[in-house]
Amino acid sequence: MATVKFLTPAHAEADALLVQKLKADRELQELAEAVAEAVEEVRQTWTEQLEAGQAAVHAVDLRLQELCREHRLDLFGDPGRAAAERKVDLPHGFLALSQTKRLVRPRKANVLAVLERYGFEEAIKRSAAVDWEELDENWDDEALTILGLHREVKTTYAYEAHDKVIEASKAMLAREGKANNG
Repeated sequence: MATVKFLTPAHAEADALLVQKLKADRELQELAEAVAEAVEEVRQTWTEQLEAGQAAVHAVDLRLQELCREHRLDLFGDPGRAAAERKVDLPHGFLALSQTKRLVRPRKANVLAVLERYGFEEAIKRSAAVDWEELDENWDDEALTILGLHREVKTTYAYEAHDKVIEASKAMLAREGKANNG
């Protein structure tokens, strides 16, 4: 195998780190694959039982709701009572009934248009927001400065580790070898 000459010690260190990254990436990938296989085995083993249990709980919940609706008077007493909440204690738990008023929103009604037409501004929520995309794309630096904003250069670094030596590097090494021998 040919000896590689590096331009600087920093180049040599960077290349050594890339080799370490490749090794760590391979080990991590192998570990992730092993974990995924183990998780899949466990999932397959328990999924049917979990789904059956969830279905049983859901069926009981639905039946309790249905029973409370069907036998509301028997279970909770006089519906004319003023209490908005009623609770019935049983040996293995309790049943509760609560009543609250809620606003029903018709599907096809344009409530906003009606509020605006009759001038009911207090029922309309208005919100203002900065259009950051507009500022970034269309405002010059001087205008941004007035707002207390500025642009700055962001530097990012990228790297890529290769499993195999790039063909161009091989060719360069071959040329260097011929130059040193010839």
